[in-house]
Amino acid sequence: MKKKFTSESKIIDIIEHPKGAEILSKFNISCPSCPFFLSEAKTLTLGDVCKTYDIDVKKVLAELNK
Repeated sequence: MKKKFTSESKIIDIIEHPKGAEILSKFNISCPSCPFFLSEAKTLTLGDVCKTYDIDVKKVLAELNK
């Protein structure tokens, strides 16, 4: 069964998705592969990051859950 992402999904889980980092980059979510970002990826949720960068979480989720 395919995993469904939500606004509560941890960034680390999204990055581990085959196209997760690519999709985050598409929405200008800063550098998913940089060390500082990865150090917080286990605690940050997609909702937190989208709120910080003023990104529509529904659009990101639609892309991730395609």
